[in-house]
Amino acid sequence: MRRTKRAYRALLWLLLAASLAAAALAGLRLWGIAQDAARAERLLWEMRQTARAGASGPASAGTPPDASQSAPAQNEPDKPVPDASSQAAPAPSHQCPIDFDALRARYPDVVAWLTGCGGEIDTPVVQGADNQHYLSHLPDGTQNRLGAAFLDSENSARFTDDQSFLFGHHMDTGGGVFSPLLQYRDAAYRGESPAFALHTPDGCYSAEVFAAFVIEARAYPYQREFPSAGEMQAFLAEVCARSELSPPLRQEPGDRVLTLCTCTSKTSDLRYVVCTRLTPLAD
Repeated sequence: MRRTKRAYRALLWLLLAASLAAAALAGLRLWGIAQDAARAERLLWEMRQTARAGASGPASAGTPPDASQSAPAQNEPDKPVPDASSQAAPAPSHQCPIDFDALRARYPDVVAWLTGCGGEIDTPVVQGADNQHYLSHLPDGTQNRLGAAFLDSENSARFTDDQSFLFGHHMDTGGGVFSPLLQYRDAAYRGESPAFALHTPDGCYSAEVFAAFVIEARAYPYQREFPSAGEMQAFLAEVCARSELSPPLRQEPGDRVLTLCTCTSKTSDLRYVVCTRLTPLAD
């Protein structure tokens, strides 16, 4: 009887020790993630300063004319003032807010800058030699569990493919560069954040959201080029049929697609995909 009690107590102690060890490991993991998140945020702040410090600001509105030139001369007849409504307003121009020369001098793998989700996504986009490195490294090359937003290694860095892919983490514990994407699960959210802005050294784009859905990682058609317009249309029809957004935006022949991918959970093989249509912004 005593042996049974001793064995029972020993088992309880073992279970308690195992529980404490598991709790300690979980705590260490959370502490490590918090440290990685702080490092990632600090680097992102530094990269934002670098990217925007030397970027051109909006064009000057011009210096007001001298008062002596604006008043008509005493001996000259008054000239008719042109109707402002008859003069066509100049078309608004877009100036890239990112200084890619300064940014790439320090972080050579940077190929773009992405903003969206009401500013919750405001991040550099890098491209590595494969699709593994930046899952666990920051844009400066340091190891970090939060990784970075990165362009598929086989996509053109100029975003000229029919479909380009951006990947980024969503962490179960919170955080991750693409965590805000899951807000598109609420179909009404597209009305609040209908498009992203994609800035590149070759030009800037509006990336208008037209589809969003959950899919198994290997089930999505990861196709970068489509041999014909018909195959592209078939792909778009498939994507829009899966979409949780209603109604999906109409796609036109020749549209280029930017697809943003993130995980739904660390314990599943599901991915959340947001498809956007790239439209160049006027320079």
